[in-house]
Amino acid sequence: MKEEINNNIKQKILFYIKDNNFKSAENLILKALKKYSNSSYLLELLAHCQYNEGQYEDAIRSYNIILKTSNNINHDVYFMLGNSLGNLGHSKKAIEYYEKSLLKKPNQHLVLNNIGLQYELLKDFNKAKDFYTKTIKLKKNFELGYTNLAGINEKIGNIDESFDLYKECLKINNTNELAILGLGNINLIKKSYNDAYNLFNQVLELNSSLKAAYTGLGNVLLAKGKYIEGLEMLQKGLGVVRFSKGNDLEIINS
Repeated sequence: MKEEINNNIKQKILFYIKDNNFKSAENLILKALKKYSNSSYLLELLAHCQYNEGQYEDAIRSYNIILKTSNNINHDVYFMLGNSLGNLGHSKKAIEYYEKSLLKKPNQHLVLNNIGLQYELLKDFNKAKDFYTKTIKLKKNFELGYTNLAGINEKIGNIDESFDLYKECLKINNTNELAILGLGNINLIKKSYNDAYNLFNQVLELNSSLKAAYTGLGNVLLAKGKYIEGLEMLQKGLGVVRFSKGNDLEIINS
């Protein structure tokens, strides 16, 4: 018979996690595991902490121990294992575990979205589009699903569809930075420079550290013949702009 974990230890661990103090939680869990070595509950909390600290390889090891030792794996273990693998660039393996999560619990919009993301990273844009579409059909107010689907449509040249999706996202949240930025980029492509200019400035009012907005604004200004101002914006967005021999420009990414 398994020994029950001391309730005070549980509460302290959960307090640290709720406070985003993952390192303290991890240390306490490791101490508790010396006594409760077969606890899937503690191992899952440990993996959660490791993931949130960016220790993805450690998280993968902890999740794999759960897979080997537990008879009752919940869908979140597969989901978070997929996330950990995805963050390390193992897209195909991540998709395998996302699919296992869906077998345990179908119709998870976050899992569908993340499968789409991994296919996008694999440059399988049609599959990415399919999964992003499934995501917003399942969760109609999921802003990230709309911006992801809009972005993938932009990549494959469906500019009008992308434009409409960004607009739909803004109906849900009219301050969504990615949607406003996306509309700015599409207006830039369409050479609607005044609209693009206003949209990029709108984004910067919401988030002055968003480099992509400076890049977009710089490109608008260059297209309008305002070269000095445009280069200043590109400097903020892309890195340092310097003149090389012969008046040619060289942009050095930061």
